[in-house]
Amino acid sequence: MQTLEQWLSVATRGLCDSAAERVRGEIGEHYASALESAGTADVDPLDAERRVLSALGDAKTANRQYRRVLLTEGEDVLLRGLMSRMRWVWVGIVALLSALALVFIPGNTPGYSYTKYFLTMVVIDAVLQAIPVGSSRAGWIVRTVRGGVLTIGMTMTLVSGLGDRRVYVSPAGAAIVFIIHSEYKLFVLRRKVPVERWPRRLWV
Repeated sequence: MQTLEQWLSVATRGLCDSAAERVRGEIGEHYASALESAGTADVDPLDAERRVLSALGDAKTANRQYRRVLLTEGEDVLLRGLMSRMRWVWVGIVALLSALALVFIPGNTPGYSYTKYFLTMVVIDAVLQAIPVGSSRAGWIVRTVRGGVLTIGMTMTLVSGLGDRRVYVSPAGAAIVFIIHSEYKLFVLRRKVPVERWPRRLWV
């Protein structure tokens, strides 16, 4: 028969430490309460344990449900990284290099047409991320503007490169995929993390 510890091991797989501890605490209390109730009803302890574990459902299904609402290990690492000051240093470096590239890359450089749109998008996005945000409404406005900038920038980059097949294997094309993936992960964090715990990056 499956034990509670075995069930919890599967149900908390991939969750960060704090989320796993929360699940273990809540399930542990529920389990103890159910066994206590079964004991007062003069039910066989082994049968009672089997019934309680059965009522918890499939551990793998529970794990998928927990991962939708609680932080996973990877998301916890990302959240901690967003709190690091070094992240803003790298954003500034990338923005500066992009701005210099826009100025000094010759117009006849292969792929210049779509590269300039991509670099412009990067510079504007970095500027928007640097805007001080003091309220949830201001944060929502900045995120909306950023979303528009990213959408237009990525669209212009791809459209301008349609005649050049290299756009699909170029650094700009790969970076667009990375940006989309990164913004999706931030979207997921905003759903899972309480607003009062948001680092500045989630506000913008």
